[in-house]
Amino acid sequence: GYDWTPDMQVFVHDPRIKLEILAPPGPVIVPEPPYWFGKKARRPPFLLPREIRAKLTIPAGVSPGIIRWQVANANGASATGRFVVGEFPELLEVDDRKKPQKLASLPVTVSGQIKKIAEVDRYEFKVEKSGPVTCLLAAPSIGSPLNAAVEIREENGRVVADAADTSGDDLAFTFSGIAGRAYIANVYDVDFRGNRAFTYRLSFIPGPRVVTTIPAAGQRGKTQSMKFIGYGVATGAAKLESVTQDVKFPANKSSDSYAYRLKTPFGDAPAFFVKLSDQPESVESPDSRQLTIPAAITGTLETRYGEDRYTITGKKGDAWEIALDANSIGSPLDVALALIDSTGKEVARSDDIAGTTDAKLSYT
Repeated sequence: GYDWTPDMQVFVHDPRIKLEILAPPGPVIVPEPPYWFGKKARRPPFLLPREIRAKLTIPAGVSPGIIRWQVANANGASATGRFVVGEFPELLEVDDRKKPQKLASLPVTVSGQIKKIAEVDRYEFKVEKSGPVTCLLAAPSIGSPLNAAVEIREENGRVVADAADTSGDDLAFTFSGIAGRAYIANVYDVDFRGNRAFTYRLSFIPGPRVVTTIPAAGQRGKTQSMKFIGYGVATGAAKLESVTQDVKFPANKSSDSYAYRLKTPFGDAPAFFVKLSDQPESVESPDSRQLTIPAAITGTLETRYGEDRYTITGKKGDAWEIALDANSIGSPLDVALALIDSTGKEVARSDDIAGTTDAKLSYT
């Protein structure tokens, strides 16, 4: 962090979790060589951080996910920091190693840093059973400036899978692993930047990966038929496919999402967070274009420049809140929402609301 002082206090947004400062701030950390020359040397320098040792105590029963925290002193409060409560064994990167760090078994999560420019972190692992292997890398979601690239290579150097973050999102991909074969994962910044703030959290999980569900939300306290779309969920192959299962959603109103782990013959998928709703959830069909308010419906736009239309009716004075979610449920769509009256006139429109590409409007 920056501007640390000895009187710093810590506040965790989840009262069940305890975060204690154990030592005073360390010295200012100057970036280590190598250094850029030429055009890249003209970039503005990073701020110089200090590090503080702290102790984190997480009680049993805390659900996996991101926990937010802040620090404060006489100058005020910091921005929100983030750490992750995980569900697999957690390892730390071994600093200054010359060879790939060996991971004993999967599933496992490694926390590391790209501390210097042009740094490449390498990890070696073996797959015990042939089938899908899912790789998840968290960086932007935990406040890291890292735009990561990950390559999975065989021992002979052949690339079997890769992914790169060019849009400021976390990475997720799935490849087909062969039992007994060793793989090496290379992790680096897409522009080969590096700094102590460039942290990441990399997970290797045997099993398929869910990317979305239809419907995209579950009604609290109800059992629904859910179509899970993901890689390897039906056949174990590293391809996009789907499978349908019944899911009983909790009635708990203290959470906005439900962490569901899809179980398949090819392994359990990493937890997928399904949005929780108080409305009956339906799916678009040729017969579902007339909606009775309140309503919640999941649709897909399957063609370029596509649009979906739904009809709603009301009486004078009715106040409507209409929300269109895509980004918030993990969809790549940048959506827009328009309200058109019975004469074909557009009476209201919403595109991007604050902080997202989703849309929302109010209309009377």
